[in-house]
Amino acid sequence: MLEDDSTIDSQGLFERGLLQGLDVSMAKVYLNHAEHHLLPKGEILLSPRSRNNNLYIVLSGLLSVHLDSPDSDLIATINVGECAGEMSLFDEGVPSAYVVAADDSRILKMTEQIVWEMIDNCEGFARNFLYLTASRMRASNRTMSNSRRIQQHNESRGSTNLSDDD
Repeated sequence: MLEDDSTIDSQGLFERGLLQGLDVSMAKVYLNHAEHHLLPKGEILLSPRSRNNNLYIVLSGLLSVHLDSPDSDLIATINVGECAGEMSLFDEGVPSAYVVAADDSRILKMTEQIVWEMIDNCEGFARNFLYLTASRMRASNRTMSNSRRIQQHNESRGSTNLSDDD
């Protein structure tokens, strides 16, 4: 259960991210069944080594996303109002990355049932999910494009250096 109703409102969660623009009283019907969790800095929330069927919304703090290990390079951050766990929740696979508390964080843990009920019954929730997914895909595409450009640049420099030796 939520610690108290003002906790969610005071954080402005209905003004950004996944809950942006939702009818507060309707959303709270479902969110009151979700659990609050505190994550100390450095704690792993999601791992490709463990199944996940929950969605986590950041209430305070910051989460970091890493591909190969919790200590590998940072590939993304998850801010207040944003969520983690949606991919493994929807495709029933393991998480694709490690999600770690970058700061002491408070999260809202939503079960699969709560998420589907909100998609079905809270106007705007599904739209916000689509927006979030599209934004993350766009950022991922930019990252891949930039990595590809750097790789091509380095390859062309390497081939130029090899031809100079001839």
